[in-house]
Amino acid sequence: MNVEQEQGLIYPDGSFKSDKQLKYENLEDPVLIRHKTEGKPPTFTEWTEEFARRRDLREEFEGLPDEISLEIETKDPIIIACLGDLHSGGKELDYELLQHDVEFIASHPNAYAILGGDLIDGFFFNPAQDQQIASWNEQRMFVRSILEELRGKILFFVEGDHDMWAGKMGGTIYDQIREEFNAEVVRGSTRVGLHLPDVDYKMVVAHQLPGHSMYNDNHPEMREANFGTQGADIYLGFHTHRKSFHKQMVDTFEECKEQLFVSSGPYKYSDDYAKKKGFSLQRKARRGAVFMVMHPFKKRLDAYNTAEDAATEFVRNIK
Repeated sequence: MNVEQEQGLIYPDGSFKSDKQLKYENLEDPVLIRHKTEGKPPTFTEWTEEFARRRDLREEFEGLPDEISLEIETKDPIIIACLGDLHSGGKELDYELLQHDVEFIASHPNAYAILGGDLIDGFFFNPAQDQQIASWNEQRMFVRSILEELRGKILFFVEGDHDMWAGKMGGTIYDQIREEFNAEVVRGSTRVGLHLPDVDYKMVVAHQLPGHSMYNDNHPEMREANFGTQGADIYLGFHTHRKSFHKQMVDTFEECKEQLFVSSGPYKYSDDYAKKKGFSLQRKARRGAVFMVMHPFKKRLDAYNTAEDAATEFVRNIK
């Protein structure tokens, strides 16, 4: 940062805050608008201008994109782990599988991860809070250790419900995460353009996509393809704890298009809430990330239940 060229304040300890930072920190200070109106009650027009100012400044600092673009240079296929619903700190959680998958992503030269939300258990109310084996700070520290293992491998973060509950305690795991790990943070249905050499893949991703069906675990993703953002190659969701993936062909005016629908699995295999609702324990095959293999030069994508299956496909196709 070039302090001399940016307006702001330099403090006695040498630290610097820009004019923009100072405005944001005092975003809702009533002194600001009272100063502009010379102490008089603001008029409707002045309130409108003030609220628009606050909206724009908050969006500048806190706004999340609804569309992002990524580019990966590679001559070989890439593996993308759809890593979500970790619920770190939960009691009934497959920590061994989580360690295995994180270490696979970290060590494989062509593996990356999409962090799909609910990275912490984050309960702040009882009796659910009593079922955790780690405090909120311990959960944050555990997730941070995962992020350090995956540094340089994270394509983007998707905010989850449990993660955001932590805001009631003063902060979430996503505070300052964009800058520190050089990866976008998104929330809600987000369009993602992933560019490999000669091939563009279009994804629609959310922690929770709308819809639910007792008959089809990929219903939210398929609903999004029909009633949300149409025409993507991949529809990816988390949240439901129902691991499922399949492909189908759809007709468009221009082509017959292959689409992949993925609902990634959880690492938390049960808790008291699931038992109360009558859900069965998630067995090994239904736990953990779905691993997508995407190819450069010619569009081709597949999904696999385990890291080993994805790695086998990768080896079969490397140049």
